[in-house]
Order: sequence, then C-alpha cells, then structure tokens
Amino acid sequence: MADTKQIPSETAYLNKLVGAPEAPDRRLFRYALLTWIASLMGIISDLILGWSKPGDIGPGGIIQVGWADYALWRPGVSMLLASVAFPFYLLGMIVLFEKTRDAFPRLARLLRVTGFASACGWLLTHTFFCCPQYVFAYLSQRGAPTVAANLAGELLWMLLPSLLIFMPLMAVTLLLFAGAILSGKTRYPRPVALLSPIPVAAILSTLRLIFPSSALVLGLT
Repeated sequence: MADTKQIPSETAYLNKLVGAPEAPDRRLFRYALLTWIASLMGIISDLILGWSKPGDIGPGGIIQVGWADYALWRPGVSMLLASVAFPFYLLGMIVLFEKTRDAFPRLARLLRVTGFASACGWLLTHTFFCCPQYVFAYLSQRGAPTVAANLAGELLWMLLPSLLIFMPLMAVTLLLFAGAILSGKTRYPRPVALLSPIPVAAILSTLRLIFPSSALVLGLT
C-alpha cells in the first residue's frame, strides 16, 4: 500500500518560520506579520540615528565625532519611528508566549512577566542614544564642541542607571526564549533562534571590529 504520509509544503514551512499558526487561527500570524513590519521600521530608525562618521569619544566610546555635523532633525525622526514601532513588538512577544506555552507552561508565565517588564525600557534605550546625540550636534554646530562632549557624556551617565534595570530583563527574556526554541520542543524550527536580537547583536559587534570605519555598520549597531 502506498505511503500516504503528507510531506510539508514550502508554504507551510515559511508560515511556521514567520510565526503563522498551523491551526486555522490567523490571529497570531497577523501579530507576527505586524511585528516583522515594525522591526523593519525599527531598523530604519536605527539607521537614521546611527549613520555617521565613526570615531569614538566620550564615556564608553558611545559619542561619535560624526555627530558634530549631524542634521538636527534625525534624532527626532528616529524617536518618532521608534515610538510607533516598539509597541508592535509586544504583539511578537504574545506570539512567542503562545508558542512556548504548550511545551513550557511555567517558562511562558515567567517570560510574560520579564518580557512585558522589559518593554517599559525599550523606548528608554533608544532615548539613551537620541538625547545625547542631539545635544552634542546642537552645541557643536554652535561653536561649543567641548561643552557638547561634556554635556552629552553627562546625559549618558544620567540615563545609564535606569537602562541598567531594563537591559538585564531584556537579555534574560531573549536568552530564555532562544533556549526554549533550541530545545526543539516549541512550535518554532530551531533556526528561528538565530533571529533573536542577541546573535544579531553579536554578529554586528563582530562586524564593527572588522570594519571600524563603516558608517553602515555603525548605524546598525
């Protein structure tokens, strides 16, 4: 008798890869699709903010010499795009909760807490770069580069304590999600773990070391 076992189609695999549920419920698929669109908007926001001539100055090397000639509209537009995009990331987290809950119910409950708690710091993280950047550009273009560097550095130190609260929450949430996916027990294929911001950040940091003078790599990091 012929084997009637169905072979998964390419469409089914792609639906699984982007988060489409196998069941008729398309709500999670719409959530995942909106999150992907928001992620593209977030990348554009980062490029608008970070694309500049590399050259580290100030605390931690966060301030770049290219900020001195920065168009002053860029931090504001970057903040606007991030303000629109970041709330949609929550939809992606809901998808991850749902797809993790069947295999790891306790982990899913923990991730719901840490994930939504970390969400409070997403826009703050973007502000951490936008505000010092605007101040540095504004004062540098008005003939006060020393004051610009000092004040931008002080703003970074002012924002850093709050950032240190939310960054560990973000890191723990992403690591737990990645670990659950790599276990192979969720509804995601294991390669999806590579799309987590943590491996992406590691790749971009490596590229920053290899291409320290690249404005594109600086913009993405």
